[in-house]
Amino acid sequence: MRVAITRNTTAIIVAVIVVIILVSYSAFSILVPVTSSSTSTSSMTTSSSLPVTVTSTTGSVTSSSTGTTSTISTGYSASATSSSSSTSSVITTSYTGNNDYYFLAFMQKGVVELISPTSGDMLGYLRLFNISDSVSVQTSTWEMYPVQGATAQNVVFPLTNGTFIVTDTSQLNVESRLNLGTTVGYTGVAVSPDEKTAVLVDGSSGTIELLNLTSLQTVWKETLDTSAGTSAYPSDARWSPDGSTVVVPLLDNDSIDVLSAQTGQVEQETSLNSGSPAMLAISGQGDTLAVELSNNTDLFYSYPALKLLGSVSFAGSSMSPASGVFTPDGQYYIEGSGTSNSVAVISLSDFKVVNTINLPQSSAPGLANMQITPDGNYVYVNQPGNPATGGIIYMFSLSNIATADGATISVPMTTAPSFVIPISMTLGNYLADNILLPPVTGLHC
Repeated sequence: MRVAITRNTTAIIVAVIVVIILVSYSAFSILVPVTSSSTSTSSMTTSSSLPVTVTSTTGSVTSSSTGTTSTISTGYSASATSSSSSTSSVITTSYTGNNDYYFLAFMQKGVVELISPTSGDMLGYLRLFNISDSVSVQTSTWEMYPVQGATAQNVVFPLTNGTFIVTDTSQLNVESRLNLGTTVGYTGVAVSPDEKTAVLVDGSSGTIELLNLTSLQTVWKETLDTSAGTSAYPSDARWSPDGSTVVVPLLDNDSIDVLSAQTGQVEQETSLNSGSPAMLAISGQGDTLAVELSNNTDLFYSYPALKLLGSVSFAGSSMSPASGVFTPDGQYYIEGSGTSNSVAVISLSDFKVVNTINLPQSSAPGLANMQITPDGNYVYVNQPGNPATGGIIYMFSLSNIATADGATISVPMTTAPSFVIPISMTLGNYLADNILLPPVTGLHC
């Protein structure tokens, strides 16, 4: 009997010790926070103590634990589920943007420059190709990226003769040349929200092409014509935030086409009957479409229903709407003039101009390619100027955009920027250290 008691007692003691150990481990796991490092600022909560790797369009966050891994994109999307077959972990992120970025500026005559938006310094440059001075100045081109900037390996950018250049971001080599047309005119690139594909547009030929940015293979290609058989002149393209559709204004058809991003087929066409649409923009919420008309008018539609919500006329003013963007909160539309250095702030509650910012005059006025910075704090636009006198990149703080009387940051350049793409500081530093030539003063291109 004494032996039996001793064995039972021993079993009980062992069981108690195991329970204590398990409880202590769980308490320790709860009390000790996961530490991580990231190039972007994100708050992260997890419903379990699973180890997590967060792959971001602007960097990565990796916990020090080991085991199951879950991957998500830290853009406007907010959640993902662990790939573990036994345990499901939901991770949520607060998008606060990325303020660690540089500008990669592509010049009118074939030079690319790395620019610090905070200091205004040129950190390096490289001539990708040479465009003769006899070739028309490239002011009818546009390049639109998602708010996070360029994260894909290949960047496609347009010339005004229907040619598109493909360069890789790691070496800045010209990988390919694509020809959609042969005539000088509106040409541009709109990169998809996931940066896996890009829509290429050549207005003169009426051609729109979807390009896979990894394989550089054409996914689909369409030609948009008028009823008379001539080019309908697609002059712009914008992706819906969910990546399902592409909206295209047809300059010579006075209409807007909505294309399926998967097939390129026209899903919807809306006649404007009020002017020729040149450029457009879609809000980050995906519910509002802005259209810039050639008669100096902005139209605002619901999306995807395409019901007219309101309009703003700039007739009789120096404003000629050419490139605009919605603020992230959806309160304002910021419009840049293509013929003057002026910016209009339009309230979307009543479609009235609440502020006009008149920038310094220049010998070659006009603004182009207005976009939001990766941190979500600024809107930036380039004043291309010309190769002889140079241009300027302007940045406006969104915190006081309705009352501002000038640019928050101005980056004057001796070169003439066609368009500007944000890239991560990590990539920028690599390019400055390994690929680009040292900065020089007085560069004209």
